[in-house]
Amino acid sequence: MNTSSTERGIGYIAARLALVVGLAVVLSVGFLTRPASAQMQHNQMGTSFDCSRTGPNVPSLVCQTPELRLADLLQMQPYYTLRHAQPERQQELRGQFTIRIQELVRECSTEQVRAGGTQSACVTRALGGLRTFWLQQIERIGNAAALDEARLPPGHFTGSQQALKDRNFLPAEAIVDGVFGSGSRQAIARFQAERGLPANGFLTAATADALRVPGNAPPPPAITQPSPAQFSAQMRFTAIPPQQPVFMFGNSWTIIAEGVIDLSAPARLRTLIRANNIPDRSHIYFNSPGGSVTAALELGRILREERIYANLSGYQRGDQPPRPSQPPICLSACALAFIGAPFRFGSFRGDETFGVHRFYSQGAEIGDDVTQVLANQIVQYIREMGVDIRLFAEIVRAGRNDINILSRAKLEELGVVNNGIGRTAWSLESVQDFIYLKGERETFRGINKFILQCNQRRWMLMVIFHPEGRWEEIREMGTHSLLIDGHPHPLFQPSPSTTRLVNGLVNIAHPIGRPMLERMARSRTVGFAAQNFHGAPVFLGFDDMEFEGGRERLSGLRRTCGD
Repeated sequence: MNTSSTERGIGYIAARLALVVGLAVVLSVGFLTRPASAQMQHNQMGTSFDCSRTGPNVPSLVCQTPELRLADLLQMQPYYTLRHAQPERQQELRGQFTIRIQELVRECSTEQVRAGGTQSACVTRALGGLRTFWLQQIERIGNAAALDEARLPPGHFTGSQQALKDRNFLPAEAIVDGVFGSGSRQAIARFQAERGLPANGFLTAATADALRVPGNAPPPPAITQPSPAQFSAQMRFTAIPPQQPVFMFGNSWTIIAEGVIDLSAPARLRTLIRANNIPDRSHIYFNSPGGSVTAALELGRILREERIYANLSGYQRGDQPPRPSQPPICLSACALAFIGAPFRFGSFRGDETFGVHRFYSQGAEIGDDVTQVLANQIVQYIREMGVDIRLFAEIVRAGRNDINILSRAKLEELGVVNNGIGRTAWSLESVQDFIYLKGERETFRGINKFILQCNQRRWMLMVIFHPEGRWEEIREMGTHSLLIDGHPHPLFQPSPSTTRLVNGLVNIAHPIGRPMLERMARSRTVGFAAQNFHGAPVFLGFDDMEFEGGRERLSGLRRTCGD
């Protein structure tokens, strides 16, 4: 495949950047372990224990295991939210906290738990239960702002603290640990007052959004990389057949992918797909701390080849497999496997944790030449998968022992999460004596095409989309509309000759006049709706097709047509 000199230059620059920042991209990803005496540093998530003074057993385990520190933070955040919501209960709540932590230590320190090798799982369950305990109390008091804060994912807390530091609402020496003490509360209240928000000191969703103004948002803080203690050494794949009846729920399967991505994971996934005849448009759910980079790239290419869609949210249907006690994660090499899927969905709850960092060797040092080759492979892979190349800069931002957690807004901005809709490609094309403008995108529901054709100053609109098994309904629908920025504009009465099924795709054509062109020339999105009547609550077709690239070309096409 030929590449332009610009593309080759970008790849070279990205590779050299990797070398400058010390990237060592190699075959596998290691995991951080720290001695029990390690102090908590800036930008690391704190624990309920003093990690500088812990002895053996549970406190030491939590301090040494970053994933358990993250689980501990998840229960501490609603605890501090509750304390802010009910200052009159400070002493009572501190007592409850102390008792619950003591019970956790006793429960997870028994000889039976330690001998069974399930101590980490015991701590994880107990911390999850403690988080639920605090959340239930917040729900009972009916404080909407407190509940809003408590339900935010952990990245919002650390990210907002960093944003407050960058805006001088917090002092430069303030520690970004995700826990809101009185200093953080006062800083939030001052920021809210300045922005005209209710100055209650709670990190509401509106406050978090205001702290992440596009173009001014600080980079997400790095958190320490989770340990593989809670994951199997090999990635486990579980295939779940579709719900019955198929005609109602569809034929897509569900694949659960949990654990460390090992070198043989791609072969096992391919075998699973072939053995079960898993069809395209099935879904895979990741819960992984990372693993082998080369295996992750291969996993991603299998997902693209088999057209399997990827999800960050935990699997929710029924009890098999059981839902994880903590929100799912996709870190490090898992991020590369995830972006291989043609369509990639975030969590509806917004509780996913997606993070990247520099990749490195667990073994011997490697030379610059190998590093550059592998860095180029990752750059090319990101570009091949249709993700913004700026993802590579996010990868090299965090060191080998840290993780750069990407917010939902950043995931969507970079195209890591596309929510089932690919980017629209606009082009000017011609056939015989006709010139036309074409916008085309792929979605998880099928292909969408939006075509404007000009011939002797007469304009024709043609739309093409997948019927999703509802061709008979579409053919009978008597109302068609052009959607401009989401607003319907009625088209001429459809006729059988202009509504056809060609090669399994709906083809609909309509003449359009100059007023429609004028509206489109100022629009951000376009679409098409077939309905039983104007204003019907349901339509078949597509909407929100990005029109920026089309708008630029439409102006040139109109001049060419003498319009």
